[in-house]
Amino acid sequence: MSGLSGLKAVVTGGASGIGLATSLMPAEHGATVAVIDLDPSGAPEPLIALKADLADDASVRVAVDAAAEQLGGLDILVNNAGIGAVGTVEDNPDDEWHRVLDVNLLGTVRTTRAALPYLRRSSHAAVVNTCSVAATAGLPQRALYSASKGAVLSLTLAMAADHVREGIRVNCVSPGTADTPWVTRLLDAADDPKAERAALDTRQPPPPGHRGRGGGGRGLPGEPRRGVRHRHLPGRRRWHAGAPAAPGGRLMRATTLGGTGVRVTELSFGAAGIGNLFRPVSDEAASAAMEAAWDAGVRTFDTAPHYGLGLSERRLGAALRGRDRDTYTVSTKVGRLLEPNPGGGRGDDLAHGFAVPDTHRRVWDFSSDGVLRSLEASLDRLALDRVDIALLHDPDHHAEQALTEAYPALERLRGEGVVKAIGIGVNQCALAARFLRETDIDVVLLAGRYTLLEQEGLAEVLPEAAARGRSVTVGGVFNSGLLTDPKPGSTYDYAPAPRHVLDRALRMKAVTERHGVPLRAAALRFPLGHPAVASVLSGARSAEEVRDTVDQLGRTVPAAVWDGLRAEGLLSPHVPVPAAMPVDEADRPKEESKSRGGDRHGGEHR
Repeated sequence: MSGLSGLKAVVTGGASGIGLATSLMPAEHGATVAVIDLDPSGAPEPLIALKADLADDASVRVAVDAAAEQLGGLDILVNNAGIGAVGTVEDNPDDEWHRVLDVNLLGTVRTTRAALPYLRRSSHAAVVNTCSVAATAGLPQRALYSASKGAVLSLTLAMAADHVREGIRVNCVSPGTADTPWVTRLLDAADDPKAERAALDTRQPPPPGHRGRGGGGRGLPGEPRRGVRHRHLPGRRRWHAGAPAAPGGRLMRATTLGGTGVRVTELSFGAAGIGNLFRPVSDEAASAAMEAAWDAGVRTFDTAPHYGLGLSERRLGAALRGRDRDTYTVSTKVGRLLEPNPGGGRGDDLAHGFAVPDTHRRVWDFSSDGVLRSLEASLDRLALDRVDIALLHDPDHHAEQALTEAYPALERLRGEGVVKAIGIGVNQCALAARFLRETDIDVVLLAGRYTLLEQEGLAEVLPEAAARGRSVTVGGVFNSGLLTDPKPGSTYDYAPAPRHVLDRALRMKAVTERHGVPLRAAALRFPLGHPAVASVLSGARSAEEVRDTVDQLGRTVPAAVWDGLRAEGLLSPHVPVPAAMPVDEADRPKEESKSRGGDRHGGEHR
């Protein structure tokens, strides 16, 4: 959490209970925090205490303006303030309904409305609304309170869709019961406080796999909060701890694609390189690269029949053989069938970019039958019983057939459970955005169009994905090698980089290295700043390249890097950027790897 250092936060209702614990935690990790409360006297130093009534719009605006002035800006808003109510729908009079909704719902609206002008100026803008398990659990004797928190949940969904385009992340957290002053007053007023406390414990719905005390794991502010449920929203990336740890203790974070349940690690292994992209790779080197990726905690692997005329799929399947099938995710693609090449094998496939014998030829086929035949052949080459993700591969010139035949076939396969997630893999934005609007795909693999160098995907694809709760995997993060180490002769989109593009990359390199960060580390980390991005895809031909990629992704990229790029006019102020993600110093490489040459675009291929 030291990534919070230097950030400015406002917490409403932050002088007691959950709000106080929420205020103190970021303050302990380097943030400057202002508390807005009806009675701020409980806020200790170093918190900045401000008084406001959330039911009074003028009072809220004065307090938020004062907070922003004293903090020197605003990066984080936590809408935590709320009041409770006990009873069934018959028990609470209209004036109590108005009072609770005025604070719990409209108080969130008023504070956010006042804070938005300041949040828009921040490169780390985030809003967190405190919801409750009452929003979804159907708790007895909580009709009014549950309705107010259900409204906050719905409001969060709408806010997430509205403001993701501005680079403002909006999420909510849904705690179970915690020992707060309000709960204490509730228990004190009960006829049998001990029985009432037991009832509170019992009725808290436990999260999956929870074995904490009571039903929902009541806790004190400052304790680890058992029984906290997070609502996973459009515009919110769902990171999970507990992904496989690599030797030395490195943890590869993972997230879930949309609502599919398919888990992907933040780094995906692109297997085009081990399909002999541009130059031969030995079986031993390909196997070592896969082994290094597995040891680093990578559990998401992307391949395609196109890559090396099936060589990539065969090598990937061989490397995964014997591993627990439920511990990793495999993605392959449809749209190109491989058919035997009459008289083939005497030449090579370099015209298509792969250093393999031309034993087969590719046939475009986005028919329903073509999808089934392609997947069946891929499973044979992979020697697996299933793939997790199936993507339409480069349907640029076959868009109508892909939409009317291939997509419905994939949708049926998903419905039957043959694949878990479906999507499209492209290096252009218009078609990706069309599929997001017109179909129910789960994921877009977008290559080269959302990188540190260019952000065309930010105009339409990423906002569409975020608003619809879909995910994006970003490939081509180095723009086919330019952002690994820009120099004359470097490639950009698989051709020599134009002078103006090379100059821009060199200026970026000067900024990042001024802060001790290699350009390729910033390029790898950058896409993960957008909430719709679930994973970055990078490939390698050797174990050394894999280890270098993992090391660079694990580096801390301080806010000063993004600020410096903006100051130089190299990054738009409205482009979302990642928060600093510190790694343990023991995990940081002691010296630069030598594998970073401009030839590193083995995994850039989609």
